[in-house]
Amino acid sequence: MFFCIMFVISFLLESLSTNLIKEFMPFFILGVITIISVSGLSKKQIIILLFTFGILYDLLYTNFIFLHGFIYVSLFYFINFILRGKKNFFIMIFTYYLTMFIYCLIMLFYSIIISNVKIFELIMIIFKSIFANSIYFILLYITFIGVKCLIKNIKIKSTY
Repeated sequence: MFFCIMFVISFLLESLSTNLIKEFMPFFILGVITIISVSGLSKKQIIILLFTFGILYDLLYTNFIFLHGFIYVSLFYFINFILRGKKNFFIMIFTYYLTMFIYCLIMLFYSIIISNVKIFELIMIIFKSIFANSIYFILLYITFIGVKCLIKNIKIKSTY
């Protein structure tokens, strides 16, 4: 349930941030995918959740159908391969940046095919938005650790 709430918040922030801040590219959902990959959920639940939110993202924000569903699931497997259950902050943020880079390459490929996109302008937008995306990822990571500790404390207290 907690991850669904994180997805919904990230999903809404993806649209609001691009409308409010000019020349900003959000990668909030990628942060949630990175965090969710080390959670205790089963892979089947995560894949269904990612594919569902990917389809919703495509229906609301892009002209593609099923593209982001497949991208999010593929990125989940890639992140899982790199992290292998490690919850170290530095490894996770490195994985987040690597995932952002791969996602940008995929979207750049589709953008070049569909429309005339200037690569230099896209790179500048990405570099301008890295700081805000990093802050969001750090807050997301702290929230994840806080909720996990809270759940652990509730389980310990319920055993007494």
